[in-house]
Amino acid sequence: MGIDSTNTLDIYGVVIPTQWDRRGNIIQVAIQTDSFEKYLVGGDNDAEVMRRLDQTIHVRGVIIGEDVVGHKIITVQWIDNLTPTQMI
Repeated sequence: MGIDSTNTLDIYGVVIPTQWDRRGNIIQVAIQTDSFEKYLVGGDNDAEVMRRLDQTIHVRGVIIGEDVVGHKIITVQWIDNLTPTQMI
């Protein structure tokens, strides 16, 4: 199954932790937008996004699914840090 480019979107938000292992290490992150939407990060670039924990970022990616509570899961194709003024 190929990636549907109609699901490509740009997201601006802060990288937040969403899941930890038994030792307290972060193993899953999401991008939370200023409207409090959460996009879980999956795919090959999740480690790159994880390194930007608590930073404001802009990503471009493709929605690849949803979790059990309806949060969209995105695979990141491109990422950039933002300054607070760039969020406006």
